[in-house]
Amino acid sequence: MFCHLVLAAVSLAAAPSNTSASRPTTALVTLLNVPESVARDLRTAAARSVQLMGGDVVPHAYLRGAANDCKNDRACWVGKAAQANATHVLFYSGTIEDTSFELITELWSTTTADVDGPRVEKECGICSLKDLHKAAEDAATQLLGRVRAAPQVTAMVPPAPGPMAPASAPPVYEQPLPMLGAALAAFGVVAVIAAVSMQMQDGDLVCQPTDPTCVIRRKEAGNAPLLWGILGAASVIGGGTLFYFSRQTGEAGGAEVGVAGRF
Repeated sequence: MFCHLVLAAVSLAAAPSNTSASRPTTALVTLLNVPESVARDLRTAAARSVQLMGGDVVPHAYLRGAANDCKNDRACWVGKAAQANATHVLFYSGTIEDTSFELITELWSTTTADVDGPRVEKECGICSLKDLHKAAEDAATQLLGRVRAAPQVTAMVPPAPGPMAPASAPPVYEQPLPMLGAALAAFGVVAVIAAVSMQMQDGDLVCQPTDPTCVIRRKEAGNAPLLWGILGAASVIGGGTLFYFSRQTGEAGGAEVGVAGRF
């Protein structure tokens, strides 16, 4: 009867330095007291299952020296595999006799340095090496498939804030500057009307000539109509300009460019 647990390591795929984060890399370790040729064939069969599932395998050369250092210490093997950029380690152990075997397969995570789920055991009373290889393939598929099916934790990224809606401006009659401009313009209109009125009445008699008590004289408006006209025109132009440019419309960030800005 072949004795239980002796060391070897294997794999088949690209070098670990080229492994993508989206393709898990598995190290294959045989802890069986069998000739190296038997262990190699078992690792080759297991590697086929790993690759069929879209994974990579750590090349045997990366773990060759670990057999003497780690022996049966699974934690040691996991550490060596992690140095080779492996994400998981498949351990094959058990006993193999002439026509029977008991194969125990465990999956370890290099992230947690611990076993990842329950192990798979396969016993066969009258079997060949082909049956042994098939058991190794099935165990690899079952254990790695269970890891693939586990829910992945993803970071919740808050959605990017959308463009801010423009602030709504208050009605024009609630805005101080536009109303000041409107008042100035209204005052200017009144002043212009007054200037025109004074100019039209300039030269009229102060009283009727038929009134014997009236001293006949003329009105003299002088420069008053001109001054009131200039003041009125300036008020209309200034008030209209202030009203137009100080209005807050809520467009283009909240307000039009005004004479005195937003209040």
